[in-house]
Amino acid sequence: MLVAWRVKTWVEPFLYRVIFLARLGSGVVDGLPRFTDTALLRLIDNKRGAILGSTRHLIIQDPAYVRRVKPLHLCRLDAIMAACTGVTHLFLHSNSKLESHELAALGNLVNLRFLAIHLSKLFGYMNPMDGAHPALRNITHLEVLDTDHASFNWEKLAEIPNLTHLAFSEMFACGRLVEAFRVRSRLMDALVFLSEHDAEISVVGWMTEAWFIAVQLSSSNLNWQRGGLTGIDYWGAADRFIAERRAGRVSLEQYVISADDTRYFNICKVVPGPR
Repeated sequence: MLVAWRVKTWVEPFLYRVIFLARLGSGVVDGLPRFTDTALLRLIDNKRGAILGSTRHLIIQDPAYVRRVKPLHLCRLDAIMAACTGVTHLFLHSNSKLESHELAALGNLVNLRFLAIHLSKLFGYMNPMDGAHPALRNITHLEVLDTDHASFNWEKLAEIPNLTHLAFSEMFACGRLVEAFRVRSRLMDALVFLSEHDAEISVVGWMTEAWFIAVQLSSSNLNWQRGGLTGIDYWGAADRFIAERRAGRVSLEQYVISADDTRYFNICKVVPGPR
């Protein structure tokens, strides 16, 4: 029994390293369990929430827009984020604006470096974007989930202090983003345009900056899930492709890679366990 208890103590943190929080009906990659908010809150309320400190990837999908799928209605999102103290990657698709206590919990994730979020849910539709917001101060990799705001103040993204990688799928923002980072003399490691449509990618094809890349991707959410399981995601693929462009092994006129391209998306990588 003692041996079994010790094995359980050692193995259990690995079970919570990647948490995919969603209702039944949401797309999930093979091998990744689906959690519910009820299950996580029960864990927290039963004083076992400390185990969530081993979580590194937290993926929250609230698919109210998917027919026949009940939304999460995360009334205690702040409690879940507060328990996941070790999170480094957060994909947050919420259907409502984050409240002040939820923003505070997001800002307290001191290890968070990779974030995907609707900025309109973070700041509101009518409020100005604040690149110095505490929730963004440690972010190095940001995916903007907003897709329907051609008038969005994209230039403010250049104010995020530690940002090195930016991904987005609003094609109208391409030129504005490049110019915004040029004006501020910010050297980006990667500016990633995500799209599943060839027509959109051809529109932004005039970009010849070495750090610009377009990625053909059917689902960003699924990519974040796979990244949690395998360590292989579009961020790493973009870094490898851009390194080849800068080294002259790939022409600057080539700016598109596909998620099916095994040269960049099938690199073996050992995913570390919880510390």
